[in-house]
Amino acid sequence: MGKIKLLLRFILGLPLTIFALYFVFRFISAYWPQVSRQIEHINYLLFVLGLIVFSIFFLFRCIVWDKLLEIEGYDVPLLQSIYILSLAEIKRYIPGNFVGLVSRLNSYNHLKISISKLLKMVVYESTIFFLTSLIISIPGVFYLANFSENTIKTYLSTIGIILLFLFMLIIILIFISKQFLRGTKDVLQHMHKYKPTFIYMVISWCFYGLGNFLIAASINHVSPMDIISISSFFVLAWVVGYVVIIAPLGLGVREAFVTYGLAFLMPIGIAASIAVITRVAMVISELIFLAGSYLIYKSTIDKKKKLKS
Repeated sequence: MGKIKLLLRFILGLPLTIFALYFVFRFISAYWPQVSRQIEHINYLLFVLGLIVFSIFFLFRCIVWDKLLEIEGYDVPLLQSIYILSLAEIKRYIPGNFVGLVSRLNSYNHLKISISKLLKMVVYESTIFFLTSLIISIPGVFYLANFSENTIKTYLSTIGIILLFLFMLIIILIFISKQFLRGTKDVLQHMHKYKPTFIYMVISWCFYGLGNFLIAASINHVSPMDIISISSFFVLAWVVGYVVIIAPLGLGVREAFVTYGLAFLMPIGIAASIAVITRVAMVISELIFLAGSYLIYKSTIDKKKKLKS
């Protein structure tokens, strides 16, 4: 039994990480022709700032997970928690979200966290992601509605459609996952306990939207006056991609939605390029964040070893 566990840890470790990186680079190379066409027009300062802001988004997302561990009574050093989560998350690029989940379960196995506890925390994390993203995406809804002649009527109809959509989603979740529903109910009932995670995740989404805005602005001029509405719109696009669970990571769904929303401000070809490049930039940023978290975590471990010796 012990040998089987060691074998599984090895398979889910370095080999699976390399396999995940293969899919990451394959994704980047698949869209590189569209990216390369825009490179000569890119504002590199804004693009690099966008990558940095994306990294801050990943940092706050890791802090949210660390806070969930803390709530459940597990004291994991923050740097270790950030590295473990970022390494586990990169494996979600392997087709099939199940692999990413198994990888996370394996990554925290050495901390003696039970599978049921980890699954519960993943459900809580998803609930917090979804609820906070809905809040931040509200200006994005009004951004889309703003292009109609009868603005007030469109606001009301758009909000009505969203409420109907959420109602249908809840009904689906009732039949698909009672555990998810229980997790959502538990989080809402104990809001005082989960308040810090909500605050951190709201901040995280703000950086996610801003990162997308900066990448978009590096490709095509976007008025700074639209920074809130467009940043929020990108979060709304994430929500749309997230709920369409048939597509892994919302690939294609998010891009189509971003293209539709930005086409009001610019030629559709540029809008489509931004949709793709923001996705590629986020993947690149996640790789940079993983490398950075590894180097920082490794340096702290080396320092501790030197102090002990």
